[in-house]
Amino acid sequence: MLGMHESQVFEEFVENGVYTDPEYKNSGLLTCSTDVYGFGIIMLQVLSGPRIAHFGEDDKNILLTKAKDVSRGKLPISEFEDPWLKGKLINDEALKSILQIALLCVAETSKERPTIEQVSEELNKAWSLTNNVGHPININPPL
Repeated sequence: MLGMHESQVFEEFVENGVYTDPEYKNSGLLTCSTDVYGFGIIMLQVLSGPRIAHFGEDDKNILLTKAKDVSRGKLPISEFEDPWLKGKLINDEALKSILQIALLCVAETSKERPTIEQVSEELNKAWSLTNNVGHPININPPL
């Protein structure tokens, strides 16, 4: 279904491996859970602000470790949060909630990950914690 150019771009994206879940790397099967994993990595990048253009496997591992340390209380949220977000879009409570959702998305196995519908629902709840600083997502996933 993909043209030659699109197929090549897709192949490079998958081979990079940064956004593909560990199960895909072993099985070669793409699932909805594979998408949830990639979305979780992207959420962590948006929250923390690393440059995406040259984001490799080592960068991903550092990002995941830092996010987990914040989640466990080993690091303050300010050590993770993109300075551009601070006080502009979301408060710390909402940021921590979104961080937790992202970490669930990047669980090692698909059985541990939420569905995209659950992610959407939880993100809307997190936005409700912003005290009207941000805007809720309110986008229902396609059926």
